[in-house]
Amino acid sequence: MGRLPFARSGAGGAAAQGDRDRARDKLGERLDIRQFHQVVLDQGALPLDVLEKVVDDWIASVAPQRAPS
Repeated sequence: MGRLPFARSGAGGAAAQGDRDRARDKLGERLDIRQFHQVVLDQGALPLDVLEKVVDDWIASVAPQRAPS
């Protein structure tokens, strides 16, 4: 497993791993882990729920847009 740019212990580490896993699940091979880490690091210190929203917004911006059905 690669290094995370944030603490891996306690709730913060679990939340960080969850964000990374969610990005990997939703983006698959489109996930650029360096870009993911940069997005997280650029935010500075944030409450975990706010960081989760930032990560979700980033995932949405990277994920391929689906055509309307």
